[in-house]
Amino acid sequence: MSPLPFPVAVGAVSVALVGSAVWAGLLSGRSALRGPEWALGHARRSVPLLLIVAGLGLVAAVALRPAWVGLTVTYVGALLAWVERSLARTLGRVQQAGGFVPLEPARREAVVGRTIRWLLGAAALVAAVGVLDLGWRGPVAWLDFALALWLVAGALMVRREAARHLRAP
Repeated sequence: MSPLPFPVAVGAVSVALVGSAVWAGLLSGRSALRGPEWALGHARRSVPLLLIVAGLGLVAAVALRPAWVGLTVTYVGALLAWVERSLARTLGRVQQAGGFVPLEPARREAVVGRTIRWLLGAAALVAAVGVLDLGWRGPVAWLDFALALWLVAGALMVRREAARHLRAP
């Protein structure tokens, strides 16, 4: 088995890490907008999918070289599954203790605003790495810009959903 070229290995790890950041941003923004019932359902549905991702990472760690590519995917999938499972347990306890109280509009706006700023800040950081990376790896560094655009797309998705949910009746 021949090893993956270094740029491909780093690209795969970068996709896994940025994908987890976009996932977290969308979860945060949508939970604030759609409410705790939605967050509970999402968390319960997503854990099995994330465990499959972690398992596929283990398969990749055995089948591919360098093994750290698959191990990174395993780590990201397992960590996100743990976060989602913890969220589901906490929300389940809150639901059993008396139910959910929706976030006040000002609090929802604050969470959404912070989520959008965080995603855009991450996009700016990844784009800055891309600028530096152009001198180091050349055209392969265009992946950095694609990843930055993915983060921007996540921020725009949260913003668009916020415009729908936070609209005055």
